[in-house]
Amino acid sequence: MGEKKGIVLALCLVIALFLVSGVYAYVFEMSEIPSSVQKGEIVSISFSVSPGEGETLAELDKFGYFSASLSGPAYFGDYCSFFPNGTLRYECGLEIRKTQDELFYVYAIDINTSQYVAGEYYFYVSSRIGYNYYSVGEGEFNITAENLPMKSCSVRASGGSLGTIFVDGEEITMLGNNKLNFNIVFRDGNARGEGYLTSQNGRQRIGYKFKVARILENNNDYAVIAVGYGWGSYVYEDALIFLDKKNNLVSMRGMWPEVENMKVSLMKGC
Repeated sequence: MGEKKGIVLALCLVIALFLVSGVYAYVFEMSEIPSSVQKGEIVSISFSVSPGEGETLAELDKFGYFSASLSGPAYFGDYCSFFPNGTLRYECGLEIRKTQDELFYVYAIDINTSQYVAGEYYFYVSSRIGYNYYSVGEGEFNITAENLPMKSCSVRASGGSLGTIFVDGEEITMLGNNKLNFNIVFRDGNARGEGYLTSQNGRQRIGYKFKVARILENNNDYAVIAVGYGWGSYVYEDALIFLDKKNNLVSMRGMWPEVENMKVSLMKGC
């Protein structure tokens, strides 16, 4: 699980004022986020909220909640929403605790990086009190992983399940008839390649053609590959390929393609 990353408090001060039968002032402070962590470590972030002079936290307790979002490669990450008492509004992968409950509130958020792929992440905390939204704090950090070098990779796979999608407004569950094919080469140290995913259910046939953006993780057991669409050397990442080398399975997850456990029939290089 890794050791907790030490956090040094830094000034990230936001003073929020809003008018609801008078002026209420709130002061938010958030700790500094480390710029880089090794996958498996815990990133610990804390923030506090306190009332302005002569005010209380009554409006926050009655009408408020917080949101914490984590956004990484190809939109992968997490989203949490929780009440001032620390209870979650929605389930999420972040651990949230209320550590101070007198005079001002303090919250601790732990991010277990073993749950996320390597890459760059943006973290943002906001608050809604009544009809007003406030920024609590934000920061960026990079999850790194020890990767093996990859010179090339060719994969063909089929089967698996694509789940439920919408085609022309109709809900369709795509099962079984999926095909994935991609090839990767390296030029000047950068991953280059392309591939496609097709799925058919009766007369409905859909396809996703993509370019390879970069290799996020690669070891003897698995690889994580970011793909998307683009022109020339630029690729807009919108999906990730998860290649399970030990079990000869491959999955693709992203904005549109969500295919799980396709059986690999060819794996060369990788």
